[in-house]
Amino acid sequence: MYQFFSDNYDESADYASVEHFYDMAHTHAPLETAGEQEERIVLPVKPETKILFQYKPRSFRQQAQDTLVWPIEQTLDSKIFSNQIQELVVLLYKRENETRGNMKNKVLRLYDIERLWEKETLAVFLHELAHYIDIHHFKKQDGYDLSHSFYNISWETSSTVRAGQTEKDFVSGYAATNIYEDFAESYIYFIFHNTAFLKRAEDSEILQKKYDFLATHVFLWEAFQESSFSVWEQKNYHRDTTKLDFSLKNFLDYLKKSI
Repeated sequence: MYQFFSDNYDESADYASVEHFYDMAHTHAPLETAGEQEERIVLPVKPETKILFQYKPRSFRQQAQDTLVWPIEQTLDSKIFSNQIQELVVLLYKRENETRGNMKNKVLRLYDIERLWEKETLAVFLHELAHYIDIHHFKKQDGYDLSHSFYNISWETSSTVRAGQTEKDFVSGYAATNIYEDFAESYIYFIFHNTAFLKRAEDSEILQKKYDFLATHVFLWEAFQESSFSVWEQKNYHRDTTKLDFSLKNFLDYLKKSI
């Protein structure tokens, strides 16, 4: 896995892919900006996984790396997650936004992270990473997108649930918003609160199907199955899984075994 910390990414530029950005960053000379020098990216010949980090403002970089971003870096070092990523740009903003994060065109953005504690930063990152996996990791094969196998469990359309669905068929209130949030919320609940997911699935065939999909198609090597990093016993309803507390130490210790 390769990670590069760059200040070169231009959000307004029309990069065809992260590969395109790599080529441009590798060939363009460093620029002088406000008395600081842009760092040149040194690339291996053919990196298997490409993840670019950028900090906005760039002066925020050291603070973010020292206090907030290190859990994300350790998470991405694990084969559990590195195998799910082909190319990704991560932009980390000090400023506020109407949302804490979003993911579009293989660019994952986290906002106002100076105000978030490190565990919430990681949880929001993994939620947005789930959107990346949902949209980009599942490749269409023979005209079929594997994501639809998950969507069809609870949804008639992207925002209309199937008849008979109830609150207990979703891991959170936010999961019941649309197909994409259902996947992302289920993804993060599977990671941090796996045993709670299984327990709730005992009372919901729908939840069991979602758990089985993640266990079969997303997380290899039986990753996270029957594990729990919950700090306290989980309730049967949550509005937002990224707000649920978990043991960061136990989670990272678990990942070390998979690196």
